[in-house]
Amino acid sequence: MKNCWIDNKIVLITGATSGLGRELTKKFVQNNNCFVYAVGRSKEKFESLKQEIKEIKNLECIACDVSNEDSWIELSDKIHKLDVIINCAGILPPFESFEHLYNRCEHNFDVKNINNNQLENNIHHNTSVEIKKVMDTNFYSIIYSCQYFMPIIEKSSTPAIINISSLAGLCPLPGISIYSASKSAVKSFTECLQLEKNYYVGVIYPGFTLTEIFRYQKHSANGKLINMFATKKEKMVLQIYKAIINKKRRCVFGRDAKWMNRLYSRFPKWSAKLFANILKKSKLQLFEDVFKD
Repeated sequence: MKNCWIDNKIVLITGATSGLGRELTKKFVQNNNCFVYAVGRSKEKFESLKQEIKEIKNLECIACDVSNEDSWIELSDKIHKLDVIINCAGILPPFESFEHLYNRCEHNFDVKNINNNQLENNIHHNTSVEIKKVMDTNFYSIIYSCQYFMPIIEKSSTPAIINISSLAGLCPLPGISIYSASKSAVKSFTECLQLEKNYYVGVIYPGFTLTEIFRYQKHSANGKLINMFATKKEKMVLQIYKAIINKKRRCVFGRDAKWMNRLYSRFPKWSAKLFANILKKSKLQLFEDVFKD
């Protein structure tokens, strides 16, 4: 491979214990001789990552919770030199309507020994906790990464920020209202950064990808609808990797994402209803808590 701008750079990758973040970590260490700070939650998964990467001297695994601002303060105290930030961390909660989320939180409480005011307050609190976890992981972790590390990467000759959004950030889908809101926020924030900064800031919109992010979903890996639209992890990782090394500012990857993005950009009202009807008529268990008649 001929010389690339990211060769030998110091890179921080979030969500590095699984999915896209894990595979990108391996590629940048092995293909570009990058030194990667791999950030994620699972120490056990980091051990297996180290075994997969031969160039262990180019990898430092840091177990922390990126949804917590204190973790970023600790990271910024530890890391004093950095060229590139790649934000891959994300969680996809179960597909369910917003009303179902509230009702599910209500059923989590023992109502026998609690008065009505306490019950309502606890339900609201539990709902807010679930919402906050998604927003903190998917969106605020990116805010924190920029807040604490932009001053550091801007000392580099080749600073760069790449944020992973989602198809859900481009067009609405029923059952993932909070996830969609978090990814839409990533889209808007990154697009503003692109206007404000004179260095490479990129945003990637992957469609459905067969990664561990589906671990909370009610479906088998062989679900026909998912397999028909979803992109294999290896293919998605390669597309994202190539986009980064070519400094692409905006990329939509996956057949489903490209198709839905084109339709929604031209016919927003009609296409949104079409997407919802396709999911509803699929009768997949994955969407059973979304469409309750």
